[in-house]
Amino acid sequence: MATIQEQMAWARAPNLVINGGMEVSQESVATLVTGITNNNLRFGVDMFGVLVVGSAVLSAQQVADAPPGFSKSLKVSVTTADTVIAATDKALIYTAVEGYRAQRLLLGSASANAMALAFSVKANRPGNYSASVENWDVNRAYPFTWTINSAGVWEYKQIVIPGDIAGTWQTNNNAGLYINWVMMAGTNFTGTANQWNAARTEAVTGTINGVAATSDYLQIGGVSLIVGNTPVSQAIAPQLVRPFNEEMRFSQRYFEKSFAYAEVPASNSGTGEYSAPAVTTGGTQRLPMVRFNTRKASPPAMTIYNPRASGNQVRNITGNSTCTGTAVTVEGEDGFYVECSGSSNTAGDRLAFAWTADSRM
Repeated sequence: MATIQEQMAWARAPNLVINGGMEVSQESVATLVTGITNNNLRFGVDMFGVLVVGSAVLSAQQVADAPPGFSKSLKVSVTTADTVIAATDKALIYTAVEGYRAQRLLLGSASANAMALAFSVKANRPGNYSASVENWDVNRAYPFTWTINSAGVWEYKQIVIPGDIAGTWQTNNNAGLYINWVMMAGTNFTGTANQWNAARTEAVTGTINGVAATSDYLQIGGVSLIVGNTPVSQAIAPQLVRPFNEEMRFSQRYFEKSFAYAEVPASNSGTGEYSAPAVTTGGTQRLPMVRFNTRKASPPAMTIYNPRASGNQVRNITGNSTCTGTAVTVEGEDGFYVECSGSSNTAGDRLAFAWTADSRM
């Protein structure tokens, strides 16, 4: 049992992982994300992406089934199995820790700090699975094994990973490190366990095939990563996850939307719209600049939604028409403005659109 001093230290330790409790789901809002196919990266909850390479097809969803002390988890299920694993195949859940957050680890230097990773997992297929920590350039990786002992039961895992004194590790707005939970990996992505490898060894050699049947799934929750070599106890784990409003604010550095939290972004929804009278610049109508609620990690990829019709264009509310052309200009990490063209548009028309901003790594 941990001492009082250890418990107090854990409770004060900053969790480098954002949304480790899986409570924030801006893009998917607990709806099932289907059709996660070859190199089609999707997010079931904020900050936790699901990536497949090969013939497997997965789905992902925020669910209320959660480990002790938590209310949510991320469940990734197999909808199309991959029974013959090619060397280039893999299926994994990952999260990125931005370089500014990870720089205290001093990775790549002689003073590199150890890190303690802890998480809860559930799966229907018992056996030895893999996870790993790797760098932005994906040429340094520390793979390790974790075991599902019983099907359909939450199990708590802990590991202390020594700091890497070699390689290049980002300390800026790129990913300072990735954490991967591997459901399946071909030989191109496997290597020796429990050491830093100068290769993309995201899994351990001989790892289980966790996508071999459509009954397979992997759930994860309660993720924490702290500096040091003292593993976090299961009793303390919930204290390392920040309250929802704080996790939401941190998550918005990487993804933000104009829609209400409980709405999945979509065109023709009649909601989430920003509208303002347009000004004319050289025959094109421009709306005033939109400021993000949270400064983004990098200039984001923008998606525009027509709130009154299908498509990714601006709507002219005054003229009850859709702009024939929409252009988005991102102003650094702080905001953006939208321009549109259309023969029926005139200066002063009220134009409307909804949007998402994506700076995920």
